[in-house]
Amino acid sequence: MHPLRKSKLLGKKLRFERSSALGFTPDTILRVITEKPFLSHLEALDYRSFLVLKALDRTIQSGSRLQKQTSSALAGMMQPARTTGGSPLTIGEINDIPINLAAPWRIVRRAFFGATDRTGQRLLARLAYYDRLTVEFTRSRHVPERVERLMQRFSPSLEYWHALGLEMRWEVIAILDSMLQHLCWLNLELRSHDERRSVSAALRLTEPSKSPIRHWFDGLLSSQGMGDLLELHQLLARRNAIRHNGVISHDLLKKWASSQRTIPYAGAKTLLTACFGDKAGNSAETTDLWNAKLFVFLTEFICCFSKEPVDPLVAQFHIHERLKLLEAGFLAPKGDAPLPLFVV
Repeated sequence: MHPLRKSKLLGKKLRFERSSALGFTPDTILRVITEKPFLSHLEALDYRSFLVLKALDRTIQSGSRLQKQTSSALAGMMQPARTTGGSPLTIGEINDIPINLAAPWRIVRRAFFGATDRTGQRLLARLAYYDRLTVEFTRSRHVPERVERLMQRFSPSLEYWHALGLEMRWEVIAILDSMLQHLCWLNLELRSHDERRSVSAALRLTEPSKSPIRHWFDGLLSSQGMGDLLELHQLLARRNAIRHNGVISHDLLKKWASSQRTIPYAGAKTLLTACFGDKAGNSAETTDLWNAKLFVFLTEFICCFSKEPVDPLVAQFHIHERLKLLEAGFLAPKGDAPLPLFVV
C-alpha cells in the first residue's frame, strides 16, 4: 500500500504490506511489535515452514511457477481447520492464488498454533479466517449474489468512516476496521481472564488525552507503585538493567514516553524484565505494550492515508470512538448486537 504522506513518528520503519484486503501481513505486524521480520521468528520456531516460505519468496522474485515439492508443502500448511468443514487446497489451486492473497495468516496459524494459549489460538483462527474469506471472495467475484452479500456486511464500516470526513479509500477502511475488530475482540478476551482490568486495554490505551505509549508507561508505573519516570530510572539502576553498556537514562525514558523516539522492543523488554523478572513475558503490561505499539501504528496509518493531514491525537480519538462502538457490539446480548464485519 502506498501512503499519501510519510509518517513523522515512524518514518522509513513504517511498512504497509497486506496479506489480503482485510489484514496486514504477519511480517508487518511483527516488525511493528518486535522490529524483526516474520521469517526470523518462524525460523526459530518451525524450520521446515521457514524453508518452504523461503522457496516461495524465491519463486515470487523470479516470477516463475512454484515447484511441485514447494506447492505440496505449502498446500499442507494451508489446510483448513477441521471444524470449518472446508476442503484442502489442491496444488493447482495453490498455484492459481495471486501471490498477495496467499493466506500467510493460515501459514502462521499452522506454525504457531501449538506454541500459544487458547486466546492466541482463537486470535490466529480469526486472522486466518479473514484471509481465507478474502481468497474465497476473489475466486467468486463473478457471482453477483456473493459480492452483494459481502458488500452488505461491509457497508456499516464504510459508512462510519466516511461520515468522519477523513476521505480514506475503501481498501484503507477495510483493513483499518478489520484490525480494530481483532484488537477489540482480543482485549475483551483478555479482560475476561483478568479481574484487574476494569476496562479493556484497547479503550484505556487509546484514550485521546495521551499517546498509547504514554498510557502504557503510566500503567507500568502504576503496577510498580511509582509516581514518575525518575523512580523507574532509579529502579532500573538498582536492578542493574543494562542496555547498550549502561542503565537506561531518565532522559531516554522521557523521550520514549513522549514519543519523541519510538521505544524499541529490546528496550521495553529490559524495562519489563527489571519490573517483573522471569514473569515479564506473562505480565499484562507486556500484552499492553504490543497493543500500544499497534495502536500507534494504526494512528499513523490514518495520518498517512487520510486525504488531508490529520493530527495524531485526532486520529487516535477516532480509533477510540470506533473501539467503543465495536466493544458495545461484542458485549451486547445475543440478538441485540450489531452485525460485525465478519462473524468468526
